[in-house]
Amino acid sequence: MTTVFVIGVLTGGVDLPRVTVFWVVMLPLILLPLLTTRNKRLSAGAGWLRQGGEDFVATRALVSVEASEQETNRTLKLVDSAGREVSARLDHIRGNPALWQVVHSDIMRSAQFNGTAINRPARTVLGLDRPTWSR
Repeated sequence: MTTVFVIGVLTGGVDLPRVTVFWVVMLPLILLPLLTTRNKRLSAGAGWLRQGGEDFVATRALVSVEASEQETNRTLKLVDSAGREVSARLDHIRGNPALWQVVHSDIMRSAQFNGTAINRPARTVLGLDRPTWSR
């Protein structure tokens, strides 16, 4: 509200038309980032991970697991043998311990039996480069 007052004073006074125009211009600029970065719901079961209502991968038939390079807002991208892929922020997957347990164990199973390609950041996230006794 202080910003509206300052802008009003600088433009010659605070009145309803100027304040209305200000909010008509500012509201989309404020809401657009909030609406475009909404998180999709994640759900998982034995052998599958679903994001939203449409994205789905078979987690026991993965051909690649990739984690993004940056530490903040790291994403995990899973691609299965049918070419389907899900890409989700790692902190959203790990935010639900039961979901993370299912996804992590299915990735490990897929890596063991299918030879899934896993990039270096994903290996770090999954703990694959640590000695077995420290896991």
